[in-house]
Amino acid sequence: MHALREFNGCLLADPVGTGKTYVALAAAQAWNGRRPTCCILPASLVDQWLDVADDLAIPIVTHTHTTLSRGRLPSPAKGLVVIDESHHLRNPRTRRYRTLAPWLSGRPTLMLSATPVVNRVEDLHSQLALAIRDDALASRGVPSMERSLREGMTHDALGNLLVVSPAPSGVLPSAKQIVCRPPAGGRPSSGKVLTAIRRMTLARSPTVAALMRSVFWRAYASSPPALRNVAVHYRSLVAQARDAAALGRTPGRSAIRTFTGPLPD
Repeated sequence: MHALREFNGCLLADPVGTGKTYVALAAAQAWNGRRPTCCILPASLVDQWLDVADDLAIPIVTHTHTTLSRGRLPSPAKGLVVIDESHHLRNPRTRRYRTLAPWLSGRPTLMLSATPVVNRVEDLHSQLALAIRDDALASRGVPSMERSLREGMTHDALGNLLVVSPAPSGVLPSAKQIVCRPPAGGRPSSGKVLTAIRRMTLARSPTVAALMRSVFWRAYASSPPALRNVAVHYRSLVAQARDAAALGRTPGRSAIRTFTGPLPD
């Protein structure tokens, strides 16, 4: 809250499974009160956010990253804006970034990501730049965040904008420690899941298949429930296509959009 008040934005980069959704909703309640908070999310996480917000009686309105890619702005909103998995907005050259950046101007923004740096350290600056001036840390010895990160220089002042805390003891296993071995027939390993996704046909066109496969991979990178949600909706879409084929019909793009509703992925 201090970072939001002083700099108009910050990025919460705690590890997966440590409650960033709950922290963000607590901040939204403190900042916006009973006014709905605009939450910009991956489409696969919309239901999860709505369920948690409903349980906590915190009003939110949702907008997806994919809808931004279509050039559609969020509904007018006042107060704090929350962006989950902000690393999907790390490239200023993408349409989703160019669509959102002007809309966010002047709006306090809380970004969430367990992996804010995906390909290069400049990814971090691109996300921060959505809400925070490049010279916001000038008084702390960083005249330009973009130049500092581009040149590979880190500075303690970044800790004012990038909030990272270790996972509480016992919440997440260490990467070097085997906590338990799942029983036979339990949840499949990540390797098996990724292999299964890789083997899915998905489409006759290799390009379309690769695009669709990336939706499954992004969902699994978020969480197993997110992957299951995408798989369930995709199975429904395949069943709908099968039924249409049995009637000798080929559903067009508009029909598919009508069927998928608020699931632009």
